[in-house]
Amino acid sequence: MPKWKTHKRLENKLVCEGYVYFQRTCKTPCREIAVGEKVTLLFCYSARFANEEIPYEENPLEKRRARVEELMSQCDITTGNEIVDTMFAFAKLRAGESLFRTEKGLIHSPGGMAYYAAIWCNDQCEYVAPWFAFTGDKLQAEAIKNIYGWYYPYFNDDYLPIPSSIICGGYDYWNGAGDRGDAEMYLYGLSRVLLTQGKFPNEEQKKALDWCVEYIKRNITEDGVVFSNSDELENRISSGINLNTSSLAYGGLGYYAVLLKRMRKAGEAEKIEQMQTVLGEAIENYFGGEVSGYHTYHYHKGCDVIRAWNCLPVYMGITNRAKDTLNSIDEKLWTDGSCRSTEGETILWDRSALYYIMALFRAGETERAWEKLKEYSKTRLLGEHVPYAVEAYPEGGMRHLSAESGLFCRIFSDGLLNIGFDEKGYIVNCVLSKEINEISVENICLNGKMETINVTR
Repeated sequence: MPKWKTHKRLENKLVCEGYVYFQRTCKTPCREIAVGEKVTLLFCYSARFANEEIPYEENPLEKRRARVEELMSQCDITTGNEIVDTMFAFAKLRAGESLFRTEKGLIHSPGGMAYYAAIWCNDQCEYVAPWFAFTGDKLQAEAIKNIYGWYYPYFNDDYLPIPSSIICGGYDYWNGAGDRGDAEMYLYGLSRVLLTQGKFPNEEQKKALDWCVEYIKRNITEDGVVFSNSDELENRISSGINLNTSSLAYGGLGYYAVLLKRMRKAGEAEKIEQMQTVLGEAIENYFGGEVSGYHTYHYHKGCDVIRAWNCLPVYMGITNRAKDTLNSIDEKLWTDGSCRSTEGETILWDRSALYYIMALFRAGETERAWEKLKEYSKTRLLGEHVPYAVEAYPEGGMRHLSAESGLFCRIFSDGLLNIGFDEKGYIVNCVLSKEINEISVENICLNGKMETINVTR
């Protein structure tokens, strides 16, 4: 970067390798701007150890423009709605640029001025890596490999839970919330990535997938659902043995069975499918019930309020309570272009709202899904805290963590296009809203090939 004339140190932290300075530097000194005058400012945000100089890079703006152009060309989906399409472009940028080079390779991290050189089983394994698989981007493919690879040393013979997060560039871990259903997140994410890429798992990946299946088996309760003592909200709201973990296990088992069929391992696939079927029945029997007047789910035993994550079984293909479940979230939780996490509280986490919109599309609620997508996009793109998907409110001040943007992009792949997988390849189950005459998709990676998809009325 150029030799910056002014700089401001934002923060410094003591980490395992020393003091890290976070700095914002700018080439242009502070001055007044006249009416009608235009000024171009170049900012650099950097992090460095105390004994190092501010990093220098040649032609940073030109490199950034080239990278942005590359990201925009990948998985280029156009609906014809300017706000929705622009929000999608911003989300691709936010997710795609949040890659960081570590000693253990390129990695995707949430960012948000807080989380770097670290991964989480939900943010990276479950949310963003399945999106990256659709882009065909080489850097993102490298990050995918490392996201799942960093976990290999944690798949242990005693089947102790894998950590929720691997931090410090891959040299340490964080597991302060207990078992959040992390193995289930891993199984779901890696199976989907391989199906999208049209790849078979390598030896390490196969071991990891089989470990996750065995872990689920060992954690089936006497009621037939999957035990975990937390969920991805890390007990911010009441949890315990919860619907989220069992739903992720159900979806992950289904995708892994398809992958095994592609590998011509019919016997293994049949056992996994049987396990999934039994789990689906247990989800109905254990969690299903009447809540706030709706034929939906108790998120956990004793939970008698509507929870946003109740949409997850619908997203995973369990439809026997879909109508009331989706109605309950709409009528009890949806507000201001997103949805609250639980009935009677103001707390919201965008991730569940994004899954909810995908669930609407997948359940055939096309018109309502499209309206929610437009409302959400308008709020986040043009509202008070713009222009990306946010993590949470009030926690974190609605910071723009990048995995949520990847999850927003999946509304288009998983919801709008409704791409599914079978042993032969992929299936596009898109149903157009009455407002849309055509959806065009350029450069989407499916089965390892860059494809073009056009859906017309």
